[in-house]
Amino acid sequence: MEHSLGFLGFGEAASQIACGFHTQGITENAAYDVAMNTKGGQKKLLGERLQETDVTPVESIEQLMRRSRIIFLVVPAKFARDAAMEALPYMTKEHIFCDLTTNKPSVKEELGRSFAERGYLYVDASVMGAVPIYQHRTPMYVCGNGAKEMIRLMTPLGMNLTYVGEEAGRAVKMKLTRSIFVKGVEALTLETLMTARKLGIEKEIVEGIEASFQKLGFTRFCGQLVTSGVLHAERRSYEALECRELEDELGLNSLMAEAAFQKLKWYAEYGYTKMDPLPLCSSLDELYTLWERTGVL
Repeated sequence: MEHSLGFLGFGEAASQIACGFHTQGITENAAYDVAMNTKGGQKKLLGERLQETDVTPVESIEQLMRRSRIIFLVVPAKFARDAAMEALPYMTKEHIFCDLTTNKPSVKEELGRSFAERGYLYVDASVMGAVPIYQHRTPMYVCGNGAKEMIRLMTPLGMNLTYVGEEAGRAVKMKLTRSIFVKGVEALTLETLMTARKLGIEKEIVEGIEASFQKLGFTRFCGQLVTSGVLHAERRSYEALECRELEDELGLNSLMAEAAFQKLKWYAEYGYTKMDPLPLCSSLDELYTLWERTGVL
């Protein structure tokens, strides 16, 4: 039973992880999904996923817990807490409960305490890559009282796990904070390219942005933007407003330009340009200190 795996929820992500284990010869895994109790296309798709990965369906969470040692919770975040609490009564000292959901940090902290108070191992795991590409080898941050044991057992099976602390909730904080940037850049890139394409200048825009990153690198480029923004946020907010007006004239959605205008305008209201002496930040550490001193954080 040492490496027997159970999937609580068997949607696309779970099935891709299971597929990775299957191709490596790790079989005799089980899954429980509420779609088993439905009819139609959802149940049919579930059946196909189970068959392709050679994962055995079980009829309840209790059955899943009884036949599996390591449980992967892979359900939509809004159902995660209830599913975890339903599994809790069937936990033993031998189980590891690995919560792969993107639930709120406060919920994962609560679950971590609930499991730990009973002497059970809980892992807050955050997926940091593309599961359809890397499957069970997808990089993951793990924390919680079960994280080290999870790493010990699953690293030899190909999982790419990075320990980030004993406190449950820390891994999902890292994922969601990173997602502010990644999802924001995705939306910003979408808006930029649509505007550029409409104006017939997409090639020049892409090459220009790429050249900036190649010259400075990601860290220096982004660091330069936010440190110089201390003194230039107001001017940049008006430029963002002009961007919004351009997009509006083109008949495009300008949500990101509007958001940039509002955020930079808010930042400018801290009045850094009126301070004496001027806060000339040359590093991110100096910027963080300024934020703390002026109440931004």
